[in-house]
Amino acid sequence: KVYVEVYNNSGVAGLAGRTADKIQAAGWQVVGTDNWVGSIPEPTVYHPPRLKAEAKQLALDLGIGRTKEAVAPMNFDRLTVILTG
Repeated sequence: KVYVEVYNNSGVAGLAGRTADKIQAAGWQVVGTDNWVGSIPEPTVYHPPRLKAEAKQLALDLGIGRTKEAVAPMNFDRLTVILTG
């Protein structure tokens, strides 16, 4: 199983929760949602090196065009989805 965390970096209330529901409906295992503090330029799926292929698939499932390697303080054992406005 690949774990996924979803973060809202937009001003849209409930965006992370609604997106988490879509991710789970597509068969992924969501383990948390929250707000992201900081500035992310566009919706992105972050991944540790070993989950690069899975990140690309999740990005396709969500219609997100950007994947990047995870950076601290992200967890390095799962995918991190950060949504922007």
